[in-house]
Amino acid sequence: MGLFDFIKKKEEKTPTKNIVACASGTLVDITMVEDPTFAEKMMGDGYAIAPSEGTVVSPIDGEIAVAFPTGHAFGIKSEDGLEVLIHIGIDTVGLNGKGFTAKVQTGQKVHAGDVLVKVDLNAIQTAGLDSTIMNIFTAGFDSTTADLPYGSSLKAGDTVIARD
Repeated sequence: MGLFDFIKKKEEKTPTKNIVACASGTLVDITMVEDPTFAEKMMGDGYAIAPSEGTVVSPIDGEIAVAFPTGHAFGIKSEDGLEVLIHIGIDTVGLNGKGFTAKVQTGQKVHAGDVLVKVDLNAIQTAGLDSTIMNIFTAGFDSTTADLPYGSSLKAGDTVIARD
């Protein structure tokens, strides 16, 4: 192996293998969520989870590209350019952080399964809002079809999309 072969190998990016469930709950077709921005895939394709627990984890290894101060949304970018938006609830930005305890910040490295935020689902529901969590692929991903049927029960960290 020559010097230039070593440099080439070092520049190769580790591809994202699996996309894991960002929360425990029920897998939902993104087109069925009650927000047209997500349902009509204006921000990208993906899927949703109707959460049964308030712990939200990273679906991929990567870096937190953006952590909204309200704790309701996080952008994560993998080393190979996959970009994922995790958006907790519909219209929850209006809660101004009430019910959200962020565990990460912009620039922080995360692994699939690392906790992003703790969410008080009761606070969202008491405010009359929908707690559905959207997992949107904003860049770097061709197929966003879940490997599991919609309506499947998930635990945070379960594989939703396997990439070979």
